Amino acid sequence: MPDGTAQLIVPLEGPSRQVIAPFGRAQHHAVAYFTGLRSQPILYRSEQQASTLCIQFTPLGFRHFVGPGAATLVNQTEEVSSVSKAMASKINELAQHNSGEELMQITIAWLGQFFEQQAMDHAVAWACRLLENSSLSIADVVKQTGYSHRYFVQRFQNQIGFTPKKFQRLQRFNQALLSLRQAPKDPFDTIFRLGYFDQAHFSREFKSFSGVSPGKYIAHRPQYAHVLSLKSPLL
Repeated sequence: MPDGTAQLIVPLEGPSRQVIAPFGRAQHHAVAYFTGLRSQPILYRSEQQASTLCIQFTPLGFRHFVGPGAATLVNQTEEVSSVSKAMASKINELAQHNSGEELMQITIAWLGQFFEQQAMDHAVAWACRLLENSSLSIADVVKQTGYSHRYFVQRFQNQIGFTPKKFQRLQRFNQALLSLRQAPKDPFDTIFRLGYFDQAHFSREFKSFSGVSPGKYIAHRPQYAHVLSLKSPLL
């Protein structure tokens, strides 16, 4: 399910990875690929005998890492070589390290050097933090940036890939998901604490992001908040 992050996934050992987006064809990736910020669930085929390096990015961090193309990767998967051949070459070089600990240390150092060279859009970064609070209106957030509403919405969408409103909805969905997993017997507290109008509004929003109803999600009792197994008889 959407968790508010984008990912860089690097297959290290095992077969190619199979990814299926809603209403899409299966994609097979034997080399590193991106999954952009998502507002829809995605299906991964689990591989028992496989090792993978997965790096998660905040939406703004992904924009800095990928560049302007980050917004075009919303709800998409794309091999790294299609985005940047130089980056793909570097990732392939990193993947040659056999030791898991060594790979992590080198990868962290590479990412650290990369982000040190990037300039941050402080207005968008500030807005992202504010939009985690579902009680704030978009008008309130835009006002704090000092920009006009139209200009800032366009600026935000160009960098993140979502409008501020949709980004805020996604943040609220993720808070609801975690809340339901921690306290499944009290969904009404979640509904009203997070600012949904009523149960019907909450159910529509929840299903639009997750693909399942809140009731089915609670009944599934997932081990991980954002992961449901297709082996479940409930799905």
